[in-house]
Amino acid sequence: MDDVTGNYMGNNPMSKRLTEWSGSLIIRPAGNPVFTPPGVPSGMYGQVPGPLSSPPALSSYVNRLLAQTGPLTPRVNIPLFMYELKDIPMMLRHAGNLLHKIKSPSGLNKAKEAASATLAFQFGWRPLIEDLMKLIDFSEDVKRRQEELEGAHSVKGLRRRVTLETDSWTAEGSTLIWSVYGVSLTQSYVSDRGHKTWGVVTWKVRDPNQIGKKPSYMDAFNAALGGNLGQIPITVWKALPWSWLIDWFAGISTLMQANYNMVYYKPSRLSIMRQSSNNRTYRAFKQGSIEVTSGRIVCTYKQRYVNNSPSVAPNLKVPFLDTFKLSILSSLVVLGITKRRRR
Repeated sequence: MDDVTGNYMGNNPMSKRLTEWSGSLIIRPAGNPVFTPPGVPSGMYGQVPGPLSSPPALSSYVNRLLAQTGPLTPRVNIPLFMYELKDIPMMLRHAGNLLHKIKSPSGLNKAKEAASATLAFQFGWRPLIEDLMKLIDFSEDVKRRQEELEGAHSVKGLRRRVTLETDSWTAEGSTLIWSVYGVSLTQSYVSDRGHKTWGVVTWKVRDPNQIGKKPSYMDAFNAALGGNLGQIPITVWKALPWSWLIDWFAGISTLMQANYNMVYYKPSRLSIMRQSSNNRTYRAFKQGSIEVTSGRIVCTYKQRYVNNSPSVAPNLKVPFLDTFKLSILSSLVVLGITKRRRR
């Protein structure tokens, strides 16, 4: 444990590692000079799985935190939503064609149809449905935003928390746990790994004269639904073709949104927390007269990074290709290959 003492209620960095072992005992009949019955710990006890791969640059987390939690970040961008409604006739036509081919398949270009359907859902129907679901209860969103703006105009400020990243996966492997006196034992295991990253930041209005002001309903309405004039450049950027792909590498819209939030409000006491865990379970096995029991190692890592005077910074990165990104890129590749073959 690496922590700070003497700064109670301060914004302090911290790192912690907790490792727990159990089982994985080597057992051999009594009288054997190599092992002492009834069981001795294997080399598994000397293994401490390291933390997951290094997190992305902290600046990328800071930018996202300032963009997602800012008082002026809309929950639904109504102008962008209205602009994208023009695609509905084309989306309906594509859906009808796809359903017709499912009912009466032609047997041709199935890969292209699947790729086209994936893109239509991810960039057409899915965001449209999500926005409509949010708009169903927009009055509650506006009321909540009004309360948040009041908090940002208070002496204490508005404290926001948001999850930035989460992932988990399972892997299998084996490792050497004993190699003494000519005896070599390798035990297989299953490893359940995962990580979660979240951030906390406090927002307060920059102009001291605005402390104690109660924002109006229209202030909250425009902030929650993207009606502020300062939101126009961000809306235009998101409406441009292929801007979503550029954002994967450069996060332009994130930078623009974070900067816009910081025009009128000042962030402070920013913290990025990251927790990763590795739960490795060893399988019991028998090799000749030697028996190895099942075992388990659980390693948990926790880190807290602090920034009391946060600011946004450009950050070029190679994006992590999660399931969503892989499906999009795969669909684009399939459609690209189809077009080249036609030529």
